[in-house]
Amino acid sequence: MTDSIQSAPHLAFTIYLVELNPKLLNDDTILLNPRLISRTTEVERGVIKLEISRTGSVIVDSSVPEKESKGSQPILSEEEYLSNIEKPEFVPIIRDFWYAWRKRGGDLRLGTVGFTAGFNFESKRIPIQYVYQRSIVIVSERYRSNYNISDKLYDNYKNFFKKELPHIYDKHLIGNHVEVKFTDISSEEFEKIISATFLLIQDN
Repeated sequence: MTDSIQSAPHLAFTIYLVELNPKLLNDDTILLNPRLISRTTEVERGVIKLEISRTGSVIVDSSVPEKESKGSQPILSEEEYLSNIEKPEFVPIIRDFWYAWRKRGGDLRLGTVGFTAGFNFESKRIPIQYVYQRSIVIVSERYRSNYNISDKLYDNYKNFFKKELPHIYDKHLIGNHVEVKFTDISSEEFEKIISATFLLIQDN
């Protein structure tokens, strides 16, 4: 199945995992009670373009579609994202963060389920903070290393969590479970977590 899908990038596939739950009745009849367990998300992986001229020459071109193109999940607007936040009391905190982040020279990019707060380091944008509709992601040591965030900045970030949010520090930052669900934290804790992001750009 995998080989078949990979060999046809111009086609869209949606695969469903269905549990049948068979039950044998008294009269030897089998009753099936299907239940959908999971399904794949349809993603447009590539576009194959064929151009055939009148002389018979063929030009083949392959490209990856833009995120906003037809066939991809739509990019959320700011208001759409905010209206989908699992805990509405977090919305004012996110608005305040957006305002302060932009004021510091950072940029925000909305996706299909959340946003990233990015900052330019040496003329390259680094997406520092990821926030989704139901969770926020803490910056891990591995992520810091991959994007060359300085030891000094990251130490300040870790120390903030150790002092202000010790349970988050132990379970998520040191435990490397970097995604924190909104349902597990209060508004005050969420505000501290998202505000700590500024510690990673304070030298800029």
